[in-house]
This record gives sequence, C-alpha cells and structure tokens, in this order.
Amino acid sequence: MARKKTRRTGSPNKYFSPHSPFPYILIVALGLIYYYKALSPKVMVYATDQITAGYAFRLFYAEILRTLHKIPFWDPYLFSGLPFIDAFHGDIFYPLSFLRFILPVHIVMNWFFILHTIVAGIFMFLYLRELKLEVIPSFLFSVSYMFAGSIASLIFPGHDAKVAIAALLPLVFYFLRKGVRNENYRWFLAGSIPLGLGLLAPHVQMMYYLYMATFFYFLYEGFLKYKEKGTGTFVKLSLFFVLMVIVSLLIGAVQLLPAYEYVSRFSPRGAGNRGYEFATTWSLPWEDYISAFFAKFSGYMESYWGRNPFKINTEYVGVLAPLFALFAFGGRRKKDSVSFFVFLFVFFSIMALGGYTPLYRLFYLILPGVKKFRASSMSFYLVAFSVNVLGAIGFSRFNDLRGSKYFRKVATAVGIIILVGLLSLALKAPFISIIRSLFIRSGDKLNALFSHYSQVPASFLRFGIISALVLYAASRLGTRGPRVVPPLLLLMLIDLWSVDWNFLKTIPDVKSYYREDGVVRFLKKDRGVYRVFPLFYKVDDNFLMVHGIESIGGHHGNQFQRYQEYVGNPEHFMFRPNQVPNLLKYPTFTDLLNVKYVVTQPIPRDISKYQTRPEVYSLLKDVRNLLDTTNFELVKTLRESGSSYEIYRNKNFIPRVLFVDSVEVLPKDSVLERMKDPSFDPRKIALLESSPDFVLHPSADSLTYSFSFLERKPDYVRFEVEVNRPALLLYLENYYPKYRAYIDGKPVSCYRTDYIFRSIYVEKPGKHTVEFKFSGKEYNVLGAISVLSILAIILLLAFNRERRKPTS
Repeated sequence: MARKKTRRTGSPNKYFSPHSPFPYILIVALGLIYYYKALSPKVMVYATDQITAGYAFRLFYAEILRTLHKIPFWDPYLFSGLPFIDAFHGDIFYPLSFLRFILPVHIVMNWFFILHTIVAGIFMFLYLRELKLEVIPSFLFSVSYMFAGSIASLIFPGHDAKVAIAALLPLVFYFLRKGVRNENYRWFLAGSIPLGLGLLAPHVQMMYYLYMATFFYFLYEGFLKYKEKGTGTFVKLSLFFVLMVIVSLLIGAVQLLPAYEYVSRFSPRGAGNRGYEFATTWSLPWEDYISAFFAKFSGYMESYWGRNPFKINTEYVGVLAPLFALFAFGGRRKKDSVSFFVFLFVFFSIMALGGYTPLYRLFYLILPGVKKFRASSMSFYLVAFSVNVLGAIGFSRFNDLRGSKYFRKVATAVGIIILVGLLSLALKAPFISIIRSLFIRSGDKLNALFSHYSQVPASFLRFGIISALVLYAASRLGTRGPRVVPPLLLLMLIDLWSVDWNFLKTIPDVKSYYREDGVVRFLKKDRGVYRVFPLFYKVDDNFLMVHGIESIGGHHGNQFQRYQEYVGNPEHFMFRPNQVPNLLKYPTFTDLLNVKYVVTQPIPRDISKYQTRPEVYSLLKDVRNLLDTTNFELVKTLRESGSSYEIYRNKNFIPRVLFVDSVEVLPKDSVLERMKDPSFDPRKIALLESSPDFVLHPSADSLTYSFSFLERKPDYVRFEVEVNRPALLLYLENYYPKYRAYIDGKPVSCYRTDYIFRSIYVEKPGKHTVEFKFSGKEYNVLGAISVLSILAIILLLAFNRERRKPTS
C-alpha cells in the first residue's frame, strides 16, 4: 500500500518563537527602511500642514523653551494674537515635543512620524499576541497595520496627531483586555496612559472615536466576564473602566481643559450644531471606500476623481489583511473576538462613510458629540485596525481551511475580481458610464476619470493577482511555519509601500526652504511694532511667523470666532483674499489691526477684462480700492523666485497703542455695523459692549500722548505712556480674558473694545507704566496633575511588580 503523502507546513524556529525579540527587531528595521529618505539630518518630511503651519508653531515653541525656559501661553504672530495652548498649536505637552529643547525642530518632526509608525507595529504585535494568536500572524499583521494608509499616508498632509492616536490604539486595547481578563485595576490604570497621551497629541475628534471604540471593547470583554462570573465582577470591572477614563482625562487635562474652554467660548469650531450638511462634509465617499481595498480605484492627489474636493491621503489597507480576514469566518467557530471586530468594522465603516449612507443620520441624531464634528472619514483608522485583527485571526485558521469548500469560494471570489478587472479594461465606455451614474457629480471629476481611467481596472487586477499569489504561497507552504513569512512579507511590502511611498516626500534642505526672501529682508529693516497684511503673498501660510514678523493672517484653523467675524468670514477657518471682505471694503478695519504693510502680487490697473468672471472682478476691484493712493503708497517692488511682489505702506497706520477720549456703548450685534459707518473715527471713538466703571468727560484740550515699549515677550508686554488727561488706552491685540492689565503695578479692568481688541482706562494724566500679562497659573496646576497622574501610575505598577517577585 502506498504511503499517503503529507504536506510539510514547517515548524516555528527560533526567530518566531514566543519569546524571540526578532519580530520586534524586524518591525523596527522595516520602519527605518521605509523612512530611509527622512533619516538625513538635513531633510524634512514634506508634510503639508506642518510646512505651512506646524513648523512655525514648533520653531516658536522651541525658541521660547530654549531662551525663556517656559512654554509660551500666547502666539503674537498670527491673526493679531492667539492663545498658544488653548487654541491648539500642536503637540505642546506630548513627551516627544520636549526633544525640541535639544534637537532641531525638523528632526523631531521627522522622528515623530518614524517612531509612531514603528510603535504602531510593536503595539499591534503585543495586542495580537494577547489575543493568543501565534507569533507569525501577529508579526505579519502588525506590519500590515503600521503601513496601512490610515497611518502611512497621513505623513503627506502632516496629520501627526492622527498618526500618534492610531499608533496608540492597539496599546489601549492591550491593557484593557489584560485588565478585564485579570480583573486587575492596575492594567486599567496602565491603559489610561496611552489614552491620556492621545489627548496630549492632540486631536479631539480622533480621540472621540478612540474613546467610543474603547467603550465598545470594554462592553464586549466585560460581557464575557459577566457570563463567567456574574454581576458583581462586571460592576467591579465597570468601576475600573470609569477609573481608567477619569485618570486618562487627568493626564490630558493640561491640554484638554484650556482647549475645551477656548473652543466652547471663543473658537468658530465651537459653534455647536451647524446642521447635518455641515456634519457630513468630508465624509468618505463610496468610491474612496472601495479604494481602501482596491488601491487607487478613485485615485489620489492629481489622479483623484472622487466626490471630495481633493485627496492627499489614502485609506488603503492592502491586500493581505482583507483577504485573510475572509478566512476568519470559515471553519468551526472558536471563542475569539471575530464577532466584536466585525461589529467594530461595520460600525466605523458607517461612521467613516458619513453622509454617503443614510444610517449615519442615526449616529447624528443619537450619539452625543457627533453633531459637533465633520470629516467623519478620519474614523477609518478603526476600520483598518479591525481588518488587520480579523486578518490575523483568519491567517491562524488558514491551515485548517486549505483545500476546503470555503477556500474554493474565496479563490472563486478572487477569480471574479480578476475577471472584473479584465472586463473593465476591455469595456471602458460601459464602465465609465456606470461609474459616472454612481459617483460623479461634476464635469471636472468626469474629466479626471477619463484622464486616469486606467487605474480603475488596475485596482481590481492588482488585488486579484496579489491575492492569487498569496493564496498559492500560503497553500504550498502552510501558515504555521516560518517558511511562509518571506514571500508573504515581500508581497505585503510591495503592495503597501508602492502606495505609501507616494505620500512620503522630503524637503532636501530645510534652511534653504525657509530662507529669508526679499519681502522678509525689507520688512525686517523696519524694527517698529506693526503687523503685515499678506494679501497675495504666502497665502494661508506661516512663513512670516518663522521669521518673527507679526501678521493679521496665517494658517491655523482655530482662531477667534470674533476675529473671523471682524474680517468678514464667520463661516470659515481660513484667511484668504476672497474671505476677508471687511478688510478690503472698509480700510478702518485694516488700520485698526495695526497693519503697516500690505504685501501682494501686482494687481493689474485695468481689471475690466475680468468682468466675465464676477467673483474675480469683484475681488480685484476691492483690492484696488484698498490700495488706493489715499490709503496706501507703493514703497517696494521686487522679484523673488520667479514671482513679483509689491509692498505697500499704510498712510493711515495706527500704532499698537492708541488713546481715545470718547466711548460709545453698543450691543455686540451693532458694533461692526457702527465701524462700517464712514462717521466712525477709530482714533477718537472706542466702542464698548457693556457700560464701563468710568466716565470720560469732554474737554476743550486736544488729547496728546506718547508711548515707548520697555519689554515685549509672547505672554507679557510692558510699556511707558504719557497722556495729558484721562483717556481710554487701546492695545490693538485680540482681547482674551486670561490677560491681566496693570497700571503702575496695580491691577485694572480690561475691556473688550472695537469688537476684538482690549483697552484699559487711564484715570490720571502723566507718565505711567502699563503691563499686559497672560495669567498662566491654571497651566501649572493642570500640568502638575498630568505629570503626577502618570508618575503615580508608573510607581503603582512598579510597586505591584516588586511585590510579586518571589522571595528567596
């Protein structure tokens, strides 16, 4: 009788044994190889939000940290002043941020992305091992997760906080599972650390989704424990979970509480419910959802034809994760987490799709907080996480399903996908017609589809061919031995990196990128205190902040709501020429912002040819009126890097310190209209919104005054004034209640004036020393709470470990 042949599946060797450090070493090595272009100390990762905004924030932060040995509370360079901590200026309190004290800013920014990509893989590996999965699937799908589009592609838009939170997610689940399974509150406390760090990253909306997912996971694990041990244990674990959440909030309190107050009271982002249409903007269209599994189906960057305005990232999860996730549903069901991660996948798929599925309206109506957010597509990182966990589970079951009926069904599905790819390649016109009817709503998008249609069949063929190769390799080699790792890892990296590397670009020389141009050199010659109006120059950019020049614009997205109303743009967060009508139509608004110079590209004298484009014509007409010779004079024309610029000086320049001797009290809603009145003279009249505790009496003597600055720091300004009679002193910087005012060392009341500025009453004529000081006592208290919370957890965990050591 012939001996029956058996397939060799291989056996685990020392590299993938349960206690081998090799998977961790390989994860680190792969992370460094992937980022090889960003390892040079000269280069900086090309991250759009970081280039236009984040680099300037962090450079300013680092300079204050090095020179004043403190964290700044106020940013004087953007939008006529912003609170630095309260308004979110990036990862101020995140542990890596303090490396800027000793390292160049761009190097820390680079390594933020590198390290978080690596720890995403390490934390995922820890979690999958905690799920009792073998080393090989845990390793493979840790790598798959760390290079998923929800992490790797976010480098290009510069969304560092999103990367950090996606990296911390598996660690939160790891600690939570251990806490429930061991019924030990110390694991819950350990879980509060990554949750708290996520709050310090910071990104409120991403953390909202993480807290939601963590709550769901606790309910799942807690329910299993309830079935095993009853109500008492579940109640105890629920208290531990509440403790974890509270402690995480304490860790993040130093950033969370000031930001909550600011957003609730002062920011356009705290406007509350703006309606369903607003909440569903930047949802994930179905065509982009398809692209998450079929690479570049709807394209990205210049090849994007989907329904969002543009696409500079991808949600692509790769081929291996969804392919092996299918095998999680085959064979005999085991007691594992498949059902939960299917739920998590479905729930956050609906969340990410947002307005493109009617089910999202239920979330909008029922779930607290959803109405305050838009761009629900960012929740897709939880979908990617779920797919990779399911992929690891399916991989562990694959050996039992080889050659089975279920395996043949999956193989047939792969064949159908290849067939769809071939048909879409051969039948271009019918497929374009189908895509157009389902997804496309504008002519520009249709043109983009025509230009890049080849990526549609390529997306299906790519998935099908890689799937076929993966199934062949896994069937031949088995999934329980190390021999399968090299071919599958190679296919995975080719698949993911070929997409991810489109989003990893670098700036070869940071210093040359931010070097002074002719405009900056001209402005720096004027050493006075003033602001610049960057009209058609570095629009939506913080280039001037990098060089220490104060601007009435910039790039932030969380500036004062009142400031946006003042410039005439209450519904938006950006500062662009077509979004600041009050500054163009009413020169008084520009003058009061302490604007001394306007920088613009040359505006044609004859704009009649633009009459066929009403919006452009209206904008150019307003600009020409603003720059009229009665208001501004051209003082410099220069050519810089192929672009021409003109610099205009304000003839009606109002200095930073202004005295007036007349006050009008008006309701808030009437102030801006009064300022538009031609009879309003900001040099004589100040507009208040509540009755002051002083009275200004008319006088035949003209008001005369002088001032000189004695000290100017981001959080503190001191200057000397001399005035001939009682008057109201306006300091032309944004009003914020945390600023305290002092005259000759004595505290005085500070009033909101002319809608956005601050003022104080100078009662006595003569010389005085005036101070405006940002009160930062609460940050010291909140910072101490955050640090002590982390230290207490670490000490408690260390003490517990010491107690568990066996005695001799």
